[in-house]
Amino acid sequence: MRTHEHKRIWLLDRQHFEQAIELLSSGIAYLRPVEAVIGIARGGREPASLLAGRWGLPYYEVMARHNLSDDVCSASMTPIEVELSGIRGAPSYQSVLIVDDICGSGETLQTVRSKIRSKWQECANIKTLTLCRNAGSTIIPNMYLWAVRDWVIFPWERAPEGFKTEPLPEPQRILTSI
Repeated sequence: MRTHEHKRIWLLDRQHFEQAIELLSSGIAYLRPVEAVIGIARGGREPASLLAGRWGLPYYEVMARHNLSDDVCSASMTPIEVELSGIRGAPSYQSVLIVDDICGSGETLQTVRSKIRSKWQECANIKTLTLCRNAGSTIIPNMYLWAVRDWVIFPWERAPEGFKTEPLPEPQRILTSI
């Protein structure tokens, strides 16, 4: 269950995002073997494509929708809508990395993982990576950088009007559940 203290809205600025990608790029050794990177659109699109490019791996994209709207602290919906057309025609992989911007409750990561496993039954190794993890999530991504207790605005999102934002601190180290 996502936790929101309602003390702030975190803002991941472009500079800290680029530092995050640099730091996460060095962490592929934790994830070996990985044959392909799958970004969960919209939030995982940019980090996934950048990481795949740096690692020289194929990049694919799936669509998943968990929030009812793009509003700050919007409610989540059930079931999570997942569209796998972005991996249609892709070769079957045994080891993939799923990337998203945040692990809020963990339900999106779990649902996408389950759908990929159903599509590629021989995919025995599915790892997950997010930029942030909400402290209330019972799911822990294999790699992430920030544990948060409030809403996060990412560089590809517009900061909402009327809300005070606080910058996320510089990324220090990779947090893992491997």
